[in-house]
Amino acid sequence: MWDINQTVIKQMQLPNKITRQLHDSLQTKVEWELGWARTILKRCDLIDNPQRCAWELTAAGYNQQWLTAAEWKTLPCARGGE
Repeated sequence: MWDINQTVIKQMQLPNKITRQLHDSLQTKVEWELGWARTILKRCDLIDNPQRCAWELTAAGYNQQWLTAAEWKTLPCARGGE
């Protein structure tokens, strides 16, 4: 996951002040949040991981319209309902 996380951090231009905050002794807060983001996106069938440490957009993910955070929260799959 390190490569994926580093790509996101770089593209979002997150400062070290943010990326170095620890969530626990094993990972940073950013890594923890990105892990949950992947979990939710997979639950919503927007991404898939066909093999360990490899992620790809599904057809649904490729065609998904942009949603606000409030809109995401209304989706059953984002709330854990599916």
